[in-house]
Amino acid sequence: MPAWKRTLGLLTVVQFSSALGFSIIFPFLPLYSQELRTSSRLSIEALSGLIYSVPAITMAIASPFWGAVADRYGRKPMVVRAGCGGAVIILLMGFVQTDEQLVILRAIQGLVTGIIAACSALVAAVTPRERTGYAMGLLQLGLWCGVSTGPLIGGALSDWIGFRATFVVTAIILFLSGLSVWIGVEEPFVRAKRLQAGRFGFVKDCPGSSGTRSLTSHCCYDSSGPWGFRRWIQCCPCSCCRSWRALKAPPPLPVSSWGRGRQRAS
Repeated sequence: MPAWKRTLGLLTVVQFSSALGFSIIFPFLPLYSQELRTSSRLSIEALSGLIYSVPAITMAIASPFWGAVADRYGRKPMVVRAGCGGAVIILLMGFVQTDEQLVILRAIQGLVTGIIAACSALVAAVTPRERTGYAMGLLQLGLWCGVSTGPLIGGALSDWIGFRATFVVTAIILFLSGLSVWIGVEEPFVRAKRLQAGRFGFVKDCPGSSGTRSLTSHCCYDSSGPWGFRRWIQCCPCSCCRSWRALKAPPPLPVSSWGRGRQRAS
């Protein structure tokens, strides 16, 4: 069996177990919040809303940072970080005493997790391009099987062993997921040379930054007409545009008279 197929199979299982683990706690979080004391005057409905929405907000803030770190250090460490980091946070949730502590831990969970995107990036890195659709379909299969199964298991577990013990079981599942990736996945990662000069890729590669201003000033950028954006994609040296060119590989476009004038002037 090719190495990429073994990696894909393992990551599909990890995707399933991670989605299962994170969704196990969904059914009883409002009930768990009712058992905790609170120092604020917020109602249980408002606290439940915060408990569910805060992780998404913090994950949206942290995702670009973790994406840049993945470009520099590889995708495999990001999957391990999301799994093991989530395990630690979920375990601590089983020992909180107030609703405010639970909300804070949920916010930290959003900052340190993000295993779905990390698994997708790792699979895309190791899978042949012609099999990318098949690989992503398997990942989605594992994801939604876990999301649909987790609440059922969480409801049964919380009724059988209690809320706090269910957090411990969930932490064990997530830790084993991260550990299995650390042991069983081999990523042929080579850091791009352009990322070695800057602190983070998204800072060094942005158009208009000091590292790219001289290049973009000489490219055939033409903001007028329907081809302006595609000219930018073809000429921009940032990592996002380079990835787009590698996937799409559009044919070169003719330079308009305005664009030729800018090239001669530069």
